[in-house]
Amino acid sequence: MKYAFIKANQQIFSITTMCRVLSVKPSSYYDWISRDISDQQIHRNQSELLVKAAHSETKECYGVDRLHAHLSEQGHNISVYGKKHQRATRH
Repeated sequence: MKYAFIKANQQIFSITTMCRVLSVKPSSYYDWISRDISDQQIHRNQSELLVKAAHSETKECYGVDRLHAHLSEQGHNISVYGKKHQRATRH
């Protein structure tokens, strides 16, 4: 979260100052920036998009179990836990 905050605010504050205030080494921040997105994060992002699309498609009236069945019928392999987590963390 600290790294994401630094990235989001780098136009406002200097990276060096934010690293010092947040007790982060600048080299660690730059290492984080240079990393590729993990396969797990890519899967999470795709799953989140599928769940949001299916939720909208079903007029937001399906619960977790019916939503899981709906996605399974379409050939998507998303765990029930993943959908519960995504629904719980929605804004």
